[in-house]
Amino acid sequence: MTRRFTASTAGTASTAPKHEHFDREAPAVETERAQPTKLLRSGRSIVLDHGHWRPSDRDEWKKTVRAVGGRPPLGYLSASKEVLLRRLAARNQRLDANALTVTTEALDDFFALFERPTADEDAVTYNGDVEVIRSVVR
Repeated sequence: MTRRFTASTAGTASTAPKHEHFDREAPAVETERAQPTKLLRSGRSIVLDHGHWRPSDRDEWKKTVRAVGGRPPLGYLSASKEVLLRRLAARNQRLDANALTVTTEALDDFFALFERPTADEDAVTYNGDVEVIRSVVR
């Protein structure tokens, strides 16, 4: 069984001024690092679903996974800003528990903060074929 983890930074880093985002996000990420690490130590497979904004963030998670004997493949789901705006417009209309409203201004900030994976990170880019991702996690 694979567990999926997302960072619970809503209301902290997500609403912070752009220059404070990573400092405000750090405590939540460190708190949430414990559970995936525990599961990896027990031999479980997990998926970390988090922005992993910068190469340095991705490197820290890779070190964490390797330190407990895991294998840290990196999957990259590329989406244009236009696609994300359409998705947000639909999501922002929902009222369920997963319907965190994200403004277009916040999306602009997220886009400015994110650094795409580089060639030396060995990221697998999802192209619509789920087998591409499955082949990496097997």
